[in-house]
Amino acid sequence: MTLLGKPNRSLMDHTNDVLQLIYDFQQPLRAFRHDFSDLLDVLIIAAIMHDTGKAATGFQAMLTHPGQHWNYRHEILSAALASTLDFSNEY
Repeated sequence: MTLLGKPNRSLMDHTNDVLQLIYDFQQPLRAFRHDFSDLLDVLIIAAIMHDTGKAATGFQAMLTHPGQHWNYRHEILSAALASTLDFSNEY
C-alpha cells in the first residue's frame, strides 16, 4: 500500500517536493556569505517530519474515501512523533 500525502500524490513524493523547496532555498542564502548549514539541517529534519502524521490510518482513509472526515490535525500527530525523537546527538 502506498501512503498518500495528498489525493493522488504519494507521501514520499510530497515530502520530496518539500525537500526540493529547501534545496531551492539554499542558493539565495549563499548571497549572505554566512554558513547556514545548521539552519538547513533543521529545515530538512522539519520537512521530513512535518507530514509523518499523514501516515495515520484515519488520515489515509480520508484521502482515499471522498466525504470521509478525520477529526484530527495530522500536524499534531507529526509533532507528537517528532517529540519522541532524540535530536541531542550530532551526526
